[in-house]
Amino acid sequence: MERYIALESIPSWYKTPRAQTIALGVVFLLLFAAYKTIQFYAASTYGPTIAANSISALYATFTLGCFVSPSVTNKWGARNTLSIGIMGYVSLVVFSLLYFQGYCGSWGVILGGVLLGMGAALLWTAQGKLILQYAAEADRQKKNSSSDEGTQGSESGQLLGTFWAVFQCSSLVGGAISFSCYYHAADSIEQTNAVATPSVNLYLIFLGLILLSAMLSQLLLPPSSLGFLQTDGKNSEAEETMEIDEQSPLLQKCVEETSNNKQTELPGGQEEDSWMDEAKGTLSLFANNRSIQILALIFFYTGYNQPYQQATFTRFLSKRAIGLEQIIFHAMAILGAIVCGRLLDRKRRAFPESGASSSDNAPRVAIQSLTIFLIVNMLGNLIALGEEMNNDESVIVDIASPWATILRPSLAFACWGWADSQIQVYSYWLMGRLFSSSTHDFSSAVAFYKCLESLGYTVGFYLTPTNRLGAMQQLTLSSIVCLTGTALAFLVLPPRR
Repeated sequence: MERYIALESIPSWYKTPRAQTIALGVVFLLLFAAYKTIQFYAASTYGPTIAANSISALYATFTLGCFVSPSVTNKWGARNTLSIGIMGYVSLVVFSLLYFQGYCGSWGVILGGVLLGMGAALLWTAQGKLILQYAAEADRQKKNSSSDEGTQGSESGQLLGTFWAVFQCSSLVGGAISFSCYYHAADSIEQTNAVATPSVNLYLIFLGLILLSAMLSQLLLPPSSLGFLQTDGKNSEAEETMEIDEQSPLLQKCVEETSNNKQTELPGGQEEDSWMDEAKGTLSLFANNRSIQILALIFFYTGYNQPYQQATFTRFLSKRAIGLEQIIFHAMAILGAIVCGRLLDRKRRAFPESGASSSDNAPRVAIQSLTIFLIVNMLGNLIALGEEMNNDESVIVDIASPWATILRPSLAFACWGWADSQIQVYSYWLMGRLFSSSTHDFSSAVAFYKCLESLGYTVGFYLTPTNRLGAMQQLTLSSIVCLTGTALAFLVLPPRR
């Protein structure tokens, strides 16, 4: 059982789903301001081979860790699990500092990646459970406070979009730190193809940001304080009385599938399931839930898309240009998250004169979101295809290059940033819809999603060295996975509430 400060001493504005969502986003902003910058520059910092091996090892352990992370999250609590997961990110920074100073070989960077992967599985499973509970509570409060049926709406999409927007600010902060502290000065070695060794001070800044995020994670409130769960561990009235549309067979099917995995609770909130039972329940969800299986390829793509974009496509860009593209990518990701969140919450208005009532309209907005994602993402891939066909790798593109030369990669990164945030927000929103009957299953559903996403990263980063798979082949394979995964995703639309 997690310990928290007295709830009566906490300001009421902080005990709201939106405030907690923003607070969770700030924790991730600080953490990933450090880590995303390290990963974005990994190929030029550690060298292509060490970077590929370390990041592949990271996501391999991330993938395996997702099979046990739900049981850890449910047993230790989301907040404690979140803090422990952050410590895995500390390990990579520490081992990197030792490597740069010559105290360990490349094995240290790979070991740091392995430990980070273990922590990442815990971190993202805990985050997923928290954010889905906050979003569900926001919807419940919205429904209870709305007196006009025709204006009732949902806030879960906006909350998920808000988290993702705050989270994506991490790369803007990290890019600004790295650009001002080191990387803008490293371009002098571009033409020698030397590996850039970042300063100790830069990585100490990264270490400080990660430790600060761990401390701030302890200020997050449990969903029980927001009214979503009782403090004794029992389901709240909102969860127990949640209505299921009889005309939504997909939701009923999901309820039937996930009810087999639902944990049995004893009086006082003590849980009957053992660690082994928890792990078996998670594996059962992976193996038996058909809707989740159909979504597997698009979940895989959410991780598989970025290795090519971040490591392979940037190989002919200067470090200053990479910094610019990082800013463009994440600025568009912020915008995409906000727009997607609002789109997902859009409801069909009521028309009293015709006798029609407002409806959730979830299937329609799901189709719209997937269509926009596919168009924007494939547009970025088409621009990249043109660059790959005309690329002369002996010429390094810099921000001082002719505007047309730098504009094309920038447009590709703008499309990719928007599409990435949109599919991430959509995936969380869809999981919240499919598993709304049991908050306990949030952990397993998010773990499955993150397991496949990290598997995508593992495969993608392992293949990023062009001597393993050519750049054109990487782009082609990524496009095929995107098209196929999105087509399958259209088969699993959320039910109306």
